[in-house]
Amino acid sequence: MILFVILVGILAVLAALRTDLVRIGPSSVTLPEQALRLSVTWYRLGDIDPEHDYYRFWIHVQNRVDSDSIVPYAIVVNISAREGETLGGWLPMAGDHDRTERVQWPLDDSSTVLSLDLPAGYVNRVDGTAHLIWNVQGERGLSSQAIFRDGADFLVDSVRFPENATIEAHVSVLLTWYYTNPFQAYPVASQTGTATCRYVPDPGSEGSRPYSACE
Repeated sequence: MILFVILVGILAVLAALRTDLVRIGPSSVTLPEQALRLSVTWYRLGDIDPEHDYYRFWIHVQNRVDSDSIVPYAIVVNISAREGETLGGWLPMAGDHDRTERVQWPLDDSSTVLSLDLPAGYVNRVDGTAHLIWNVQGERGLSSQAIFRDGADFLVDSVRFPENATIEAHVSVLLTWYYTNPFQAYPVASQTGTATCRYVPDPGSEGSRPYSACE
C-alpha cells in the first residue's frame, strides 16, 4: 500500500512537470535587447515572361542568446508582398522535422548557392495570393526539442510582380524562447523583428539581376 501511494505520488509529480503545473526554473527571463536578429534579402530573377518580374526572398533569423537552457522553441514568420503573387519554392516545407537540416539552394542559373539552415519541429504553413506564414513549434505531443540553436532560414523562391512594378514586401517574426531541463520545457520570453523590402526597377532593366538587403 505504501509503495502504491509513493508510486501515485511520483506519477502525480511527473504529470505536473509534464503539463507545466509545476516549473523547475524561472517563470520568465530578461533577454538581451537584440536577442533576435532578422535579416532579409531579395533577389531579382531572370526574365521568364514579358508581363511580369520575378523575385526571391531569403529570410534569416539569428538567435543571439548564448544559453543551453534558454533556447528557441517556437517561431512565426510572416511575409506579405503588395501586388505580388507567391508561386512556390517554399522552405522549410510543411510537416514534422525531427532535426535541423542544411540545404544548398542555387541562385537562378548561376554557380552561386545559398546555404540554408532549416529549423526542426512541426512546420505549419499558410499561404495566400500575396502572403505566406510559417508557424514552427518544437513542442508537439510527446516530442520536444529546440527548433534551432544559432539561426534558421526561410525562403520564398518565386514571387511574381507586374512588369517594372515597384516591389514592396514586409516581413515580421515572432521568436519564443523556452526554458528547458530534463523534465520539461516551457516559454519564458519572446521577441519580435520586422523588415521592409522596397525596390523600384528602372525601365529597360529587364534581364538584370540586382539584389539587396531589406531594412
